[in-house]
Amino acid sequence: MHEIELSPITSGGLKSISDDDLCSRCLHCNYKPGELSSCSQGWPGMEDADGYVQACWNWTPRSQAK
Repeated sequence: MHEIELSPITSGGLKSISDDDLCSRCLHCNYKPGELSSCSQGWPGMEDADGYVQACWNWTPRSQAK
């Protein structure tokens, strides 16, 4: 099994998010399919070389919204 190299998200504010991206299911993401999305936490995660977010320490599933 090989490890995926991850880097801090470099977006300054808006980012293109895919529907299968970790962020699309996060409470903190203002997910806009087909447009640029924003994160209320300032994109604190890590992305792979293709720009997909693979890890985020502030990730909160939308189902936990109160």
